[in-house]
Amino acid sequence: MSHKSNLLLLLLFGLTIGLVGWLGLKLASQQDRQIKASQVDRSEQALLLMQNNINEYINQQHSRFGQLINSDHEDLQQLLNTDPLIHGILLLNQNDQIEFPTQVSPTQQQNSYQWLSNIAINEETQSNTQKQSGWFIWYEQQKEKYIFWTVNPEHKLFIELNNAMFMADFIHWLAKQPNIANPGFLVINDNQGRTFYQWGKQLTNTADINIQKHLNAPFTGWSLRYYSNTQSLSTLSKGLFQLIIIGLLVLVSIITYILFKIKRREHLEAQQRLSFVNQVSHELKTPLTNIRLHGDLLARTLNPDDTSEKSWQSLNIIQQESERLTRLINNVLNFNSVDNNSLSIHASPIGFQSLLDQAIEPFKPKFEQLGIEVVINNAIDLMANVDQDVFKQIMANLLSNVEKYAVDSQQVTISAKQSDDRVTVTVQDQGAGIQRKFQDKIFQPFYRIRSDLTHASGSGLGLGLARELARLHGGDLRLLPSEIGCCFELTIKEQPQ
Repeated sequence: MSHKSNLLLLLLFGLTIGLVGWLGLKLASQQDRQIKASQVDRSEQALLLMQNNINEYINQQHSRFGQLINSDHEDLQQLLNTDPLIHGILLLNQNDQIEFPTQVSPTQQQNSYQWLSNIAINEETQSNTQKQSGWFIWYEQQKEKYIFWTVNPEHKLFIELNNAMFMADFIHWLAKQPNIANPGFLVINDNQGRTFYQWGKQLTNTADINIQKHLNAPFTGWSLRYYSNTQSLSTLSKGLFQLIIIGLLVLVSIITYILFKIKRREHLEAQQRLSFVNQVSHELKTPLTNIRLHGDLLARTLNPDDTSEKSWQSLNIIQQESERLTRLINNVLNFNSVDNNSLSIHASPIGFQSLLDQAIEPFKPKFEQLGIEVVINNAIDLMANVDQDVFKQIMANLLSNVEKYAVDSQQVTISAKQSDDRVTVTVQDQGAGIQRKFQDKIFQPFYRIRSDLTHASGSGLGLGLARELARLHGGDLRLLPSEIGCCFELTIKEQPQ
């Protein structure tokens, strides 16, 4: 048995080591995923910040050009001559006739028609927003041109930007922006996928993170891309992480092994104690039987008139103590029988009130001596098909506990009721009760709340045996919550006849 237990412990220890090692890898992988998710979040925030900065640049240009619709012709001409960003200006009246410039080339006239048509399309697609200004891209001789437009009730203004100067100004503005891509690679691609500007070291082919955001007009079709590699846990960190887990596992395993050995030793001691008590109980049954026989014979042969009261009291004490010793011995022997699964139910029909009286009768003299009143609330007036010996044994253990531990109780209440094939009996006393911390242990073999000599004696087997007998009879025995004293509930199942 010892070799098998050690082998089982070794197997469990090995499996646990493997499981914890696997768990360590899973936790490390999860940590890597969390780090990557955090880096992705930071990358998206960096992209969003750069996108907002570019939108701010566009809004600045938007605001600057939008104010020109209120300028006179001289101011527009001076601006056209001095601002390198502006390549051309067309100002149309409310009848869509060109007011500026005063001399219009055929190309400008043709552009005005096409640009008006482009505005009409934009207004139709964005009619819900009532847009009064915006951007569009115009292609002339396969060259890309950026057109800003704005309207009011009296005029329509078109500004054609100098493409080269506009891109140079945009690059100059980008160069002044902080490098928010570190340690990644941030790039701006134009509408043809070409790199327009970049920050950081290029790693587009080996990046673990690749996030994209699109830019607004006039950079329609342009995109911001962020590339980065994830910074996972190092091999050393993973090794230390797993080493700590394994160390904790070894510590827990050692503690578990020590507790197992202690528990096993206690179990072996309990078995040895039970075996010893069982052997002694068998040896005691024969002389105890002789004592009881001679006590009964003496009680029948003595003449009450010729015997002193003190002698009768001594004889009654001998009989009562021999009966109590018999119950203790039977408790031990019956507990051993339950432990070996050698007990069986032998049910027979009997009037339940009669059965209840038979179970209570042996304890009435002692209860009267202690001043304990027995109150019976029996709601069962029919026959019950139960094992009478089992029922009496359970009740004897419950009433014996009242006799030992509830001597200050003024009353013990026994209630009985029947539901379908179940018989339920409660035994309620008015004693000191059982503290909550001990309530889960009172059914354990040999367990006693107090074991010193100044308290009631007992083997600690009664309640455990009673519960096992109740379960053998298809029911159970449990301690119910009670504001005063103890309240045990016994349920047994009637057997089919």
